[in-house]
Order: sequence, then C-alpha cells, then structure tokens
Amino acid sequence: MKIAVFCPNWVGDLVMATPALRGMRRQYPQAEIVGVLRPHLEGVLQGLDLVDRQLWHEPRKTPGRGATGLAGWAFARALRAEKFDLALLLPNSFRSAWWAWAG
Repeated sequence: MKIAVFCPNWVGDLVMATPALRGMRRQYPQAEIVGVLRPHLEGVLQGLDLVDRQLWHEPRKTPGRGATGLAGWAFARALRAEKFDLALLLPNSFRSAWWAWAG
C-alpha cells in the first residue's frame, strides 16, 4: 500500500501532527508513507521514521526565484504518477483536498 500524507504548511502545525503520522505508521507498518509538504519543512521530519520519503510542493512557485519543489500541473502529474492507494489530509484546506483529488 502507498499512502500520501498531506502535511500542514507551518513548522508548529507539522510538529503537532507528528502523533497522527506515528499512528499512520503504527496502523500501516508495511505501507510506503510519502509526506507531501513544502521544501522549507524538509528537516522537521528527518530522523523520525514517520515517512519513507518526501514529495515537495510549492503552490506559489514563481519561475526564476530559486524554488525547489513542484508547482501547478507538474505537481498534479507527479501525484498521479505515484498511484497512491490512500491520502490523509492533515491541513483543513480545500487546496489540499483538491490536490489529493487531482493526483
């Protein structure tokens, strides 16, 4: 099983979400859990063994600004290519739900 976890966009919110991630890991120990988050949050989950890998997303990426994540339709295509079996939305946002649906 492959699970996408759409993480909160702020450091404190992501830290507060770690119990939910721990619960996902406990409930689905054999699953590949992919954290979908913004690049500036990369280090928050490192070393915690809560996600197997990260997929970075920058919804407001502007060309030429040195952004490192995926934006727009490229992000939707990347999500679709992953073929996730399940998505967990931690942010209470329509945008996260839309990306999960589009992917």
